[in-house]
Amino acid sequence: MAPSRISQAKSPSTQRPDSPRPRANGPLIYEVFKPKLPPDPFARLHVIREPWMLRLDSVAMAVGDPRLDVILVFGAPTLKDISPVLQSPQFSRSLIILASHRPFPVPTGVRPAICTIRLNTSLTNERSGALRLAAVLQCAERVSRLWRKDGGSGVREIRESETGLDVSKIPDNLFLMPDSGSAQSSPSSSLEGLKSTTPSVRLPIISALSFLSSSSSSPPTDRSQRAFDAMLNFIPNGISDVAIMKQTILITSLTHPYLTPASSAFASTTLVSETRERKFLRRRTVPALSFPRALDSDSHASLQFSITSASAISDRGISGPLAKSHLVHILPLSGRAYLSQDKLVRNMESYQLSFAYPPSLSMKRPGMLERAVPYIVPVTALREVVRYAPGSRASKSSASHPPHSSVVVEWTVADILLSGVLDSQANPGGTPYAGPRAWICSGADFAFTAES
Repeated sequence: MAPSRISQAKSPSTQRPDSPRPRANGPLIYEVFKPKLPPDPFARLHVIREPWMLRLDSVAMAVGDPRLDVILVFGAPTLKDISPVLQSPQFSRSLIILASHRPFPVPTGVRPAICTIRLNTSLTNERSGALRLAAVLQCAERVSRLWRKDGGSGVREIRESETGLDVSKIPDNLFLMPDSGSAQSSPSSSLEGLKSTTPSVRLPIISALSFLSSSSSSPPTDRSQRAFDAMLNFIPNGISDVAIMKQTILITSLTHPYLTPASSAFASTTLVSETRERKFLRRRTVPALSFPRALDSDSHASLQFSITSASAISDRGISGPLAKSHLVHILPLSGRAYLSQDKLVRNMESYQLSFAYPPSLSMKRPGMLERAVPYIVPVTALREVVRYAPGSRASKSSASHPPHSSVVVEWTVADILLSGVLDSQANPGGTPYAGPRAWICSGADFAFTAES
């Protein structure tokens, strides 16, 4: 009897460490060995990214030409947030449509035409959902078609009624109404930006319920033009990461038809015309805009003359629309705040890239339309300045090279992003080791390549 008792007492000792053992009044407990390893030095390696490479001549030509673009803005940006777009010379003859429940006050001296769709509540309200966003897009599309047909400048406003937006209530003469008699802002006002005191063309506020006697038929849709050339989504502050993902996914999916031309011939025609124009400008500007060595006073004068010549060429003709539209999601905080929230950035970037560059697009089927190029930036990065300065040798003070001979050229991140100069790097299909990307943390993410 004794040996049997001893064997029964020793039997639990032969149990495996990872096998479950009973617990009083509770579930089974698994004893699993968990080694204490040192921190992984490569855990945050994905945060380190290659810079966006820029060529000085390419940026100067892409940003310097004014275009007849239509930019749709969602959210409630402040005047400081939207100022890089309002002050940009390339959008001085464009239309900016702001769909917001808290629109910013438009200052005098702003050259782009502005149409505000004043909403009763925020678009992020979950009770409104996709139907309300679709109604806003339809109204904004009609405003865009009217402006592309008739042109016009100044400030207009459409108010949402208690029953919602009605696209049939937008008058055909939205951009044909007489102005208030103020003079057109001078060209110098665009250089002074928001500090300009030059009076601008400000038209009376238009309600969506006014002009009921006017015809509400939409202008004929141009199959060769998309409704919007760019869409800026200012994400509100104070919402959760899940709400941010839902909002960006909804806007990305619903705005896709409006950021794509209805005809596939648009992309090829625009690309050919744009290539011809840029080749024409390149012959005139590249020799003066390249910096193979330290600059002197003569090269400084040559640079000024070259930029002036390019501006004169642009004044005689408007640059055509870009081959691809842009969809920019703007996060409410600074770039440093998202270094610790890299999961949100990765999830947003992953969805945007998978939507913009699906595998079916790589097959290049006939009639398949290009999708908008997506970007994700913090709101502070949008107005940061990317500056090009010559080498240290050129900036040093000497008898033959005075300090004022060095040339500094600068652009905002919004200028560079919306000019299309980054589109080839957003999806570098020709580089096997570089995949598509959309995240821009700050102006420090850019670097200029050496001129050949």
